[in-house]
Amino acid sequence: MPDRTALPVSSMVSLTALLSDAAERTDRTLPLAAVPLVVSLLAVDKFRRIAAFDGVNLGISFGFPSAVTGGWTFLSLPSGGPGLSVYPSNLPSFAVFTAAATLATAALGAGYLGSLRRAVAGEARQFLADTRAYFLPVLLFQVASLVASLAFIGAALVTPLLLLLVVPVLLALAYLFYATPYLVVTGDRSLVPALAASYGYAADGGEYASFFLRYLAGTALVSLPAVPLFTSLGLFGALAGMVVLAPVGLLFDDATMSFLRDLDSAGPTPPTPGAGDPPEPAIRRVGDGTH
Repeated sequence: MPDRTALPVSSMVSLTALLSDAAERTDRTLPLAAVPLVVSLLAVDKFRRIAAFDGVNLGISFGFPSAVTGGWTFLSLPSGGPGLSVYPSNLPSFAVFTAAATLATAALGAGYLGSLRRAVAGEARQFLADTRAYFLPVLLFQVASLVASLAFIGAALVTPLLLLLVVPVLLALAYLFYATPYLVVTGDRSLVPALAASYGYAADGGEYASFFLRYLAGTALVSLPAVPLFTSLGLFGALAGMVVLAPVGLLFDDATMSFLRDLDSAGPTPPTPGAGDPPEPAIRRVGDGTH
């Protein structure tokens, strides 16, 4: 069950404060940076694009909150040239690799999120236990995300004009359901209730929407120096970037966990009383006050 002693939601909006709190926990969480690093190393095609590029790459990346924020979240890749290249030419090998990578990412992500929740709560890490507890809903969410990505690629192959519809839809889905894997862990939910909870918070907007926008801005700020530094030096630069940015991704994920844990503990925003309703008595909530 969610912890009801969390801070009031109104105190949770500052991404800077959340990142600062996450940095103070790195004495306990830093080993978890291995998870964003390993997940990033599975993106073989992105390394190939970097290795094939010769020049200075400038760009900006707006990353969405995700279960595991790897280094690629903060990088804008060099253009692959005109047209859409479909990798790889060996479809069976691609399917096997994708399936294996999805399983590995889900297993690592389940233990990672469970460990972050425990770190935020001041509990001892139990990576394997959390992997077993949350693997299935995190895997199902990964598969759903993969299907959406394949739909995106399929639409682009049919006609680029469909991107005018697909891109806004995928952006909307990212906003509506970014909290899902975290809510699986914070509320000990299966996938469908976690999706429903994420949708409910997204529909309410408020702090959920504010955090999403601040997260986009935060990743964009990190990407400004990271893109030319780690995508313009070939394969070595990309590998160095994954190592350097893994702890940064950990901080963003820790901040996301802290925010969503407190949001989930506070519960949904109560409806505003109607004009004819008598005012409700003021009740001091747990955690209210000056901090």
